[in-house]
This record gives sequence, structure tokens and C-alpha cells, in this order.
Amino acid sequence: MKKKVLWGTVRIALVLLLAWGLCKVFSNYLDGQITELYRLNQTQVNAANGTEQKDKGAVLFAETFRNDTGMLVMGSSELGSPVPENPKNLLPNQYYTKNVSYTGHAYVQNALQAMLLGANSDTVDGSDVVIVESIQWFMGGDATGFLSNFSELSFYRFLQNGALSEESKEYLCNRFIEKQESGAHNVFDELTRRFSEGSKLHFIGQVAEKAKKVLPDFFQLHVDYPQTYTLAS
Repeated sequence: MKKKVLWGTVRIALVLLLAWGLCKVFSNYLDGQITELYRLNQTQVNAANGTEQKDKGAVLFAETFRNDTGMLVMGSSELGSPVPENPKNLLPNQYYTKNVSYTGHAYVQNALQAMLLGANSDTVDGSDVVIVESIQWFMGGDATGFLSNFSELSFYRFLQNGALSEESKEYLCNRFIEKQESGAHNVFDELTRRFSEGSKLHFIGQVAEKAKKVLPDFFQLHVDYPQTYTLAS
């Protein structure tokens, strides 16, 4: 019996070791492919080109600023505008010859840029940082665009950054909670909306409407982006 248990344990350990080894080999292969991509395709992935991949994760930030601090330009939808005034068409130039990296697209706002900077502060340390402020549509209360660009990984890295003050972390957490709660709604409201008059299951909406009057705070949900609310809380 003891031999069977021992042999079973050894087999499990060998399988785990093999799985770990395969993951390690594959990870090293991917790292090599990224390095080769940067080496052979400088015209496509060079920091000066402002490719969309620049805001996809910490690894690309690290690769971008590994050998040249340069400049980081953070913006929103204006970075995709097909106009001569687009910052991508102005930098680098004869006055600023270093590489320029762009991050940002539609619906990216200051809180997301703060999170991204806080998550990658060591990587961009020593770089020039420019934030393009576009306030014309940020006055509304719709949080959909904001939350759709939220990155759990970047937020986690932001919170784990020991160089940032607790006050800064709490401020951003409260801001995320505020944005999430602005779109919060009761489960009964959701049922009433989904099974409105004219629906074959209209009776469900009627029951939900009556139930809300009895239990107004029951099942208060943040159904759109619960991960944002949970992490910030």
C-alpha cells in the first residue's frame, strides 16, 4: 500500500515538474519572439510610431523604454484623429529627437492615465511625460467608456507600488468606486427593463416592479464591471 502511495506521489510530482518545464520553455520562447520582433521590425514597433500595442501591458512598456527613456505622450481619442495637428505628426522633430511613445485611445481619461503611470513608474522613470488634456466630452456621467478601458493588472500594479502614497491610492480607489456606483442599479430595475410591456414575459417585469416597493435595497448590483468595484473597495 505504501509503495502504491509513494509511486502515485512520484508520478504526480513528475507530471507537475514536466508541466512547469514546458511552461518555462514556452515563456522563454515568447520572450525570444518579442525580442526578435523588436530587432527585425523597428519601423513598425519603434516607440516613435505610437502603435496601438503601447497601452496593452507592462511588458511592452518595459521593452519600449529599455534602452531609451525618450518621451511618453498620454492622450485619448485625439491620438487617432486624422489631422495634421495630431501629436503623432509633430513628434519627434528637430527640437526633440528622442523616441516618442504614445498611449491612449477613445474613452481613456485621466484616472486611467494615473493608474497606468503608477503601475509603470519604475519603467518610465527618467522619461519626459506629456498628458494631453481633452475635456470637451468628459462632463457627462456615463461611465461605460471609462470602465471598458479599466485594466485589472495595471490597477493591481498601481496598488502594489510602494513609491506611491496611501493618499494617492485611496483617492484613485474612491474615484473608481464613484464611477462604478454612478451606473449601479437594482436587480428589480433590470428585470423591469428587460421584461417591459409588450414582452411575452411581461408578468416578470410586473412582479419585479412590485417587489422593489417591498424590498427597495434588495440585490443592489454593480453588474456592468464588478471587478472594478471589488478591487477598488
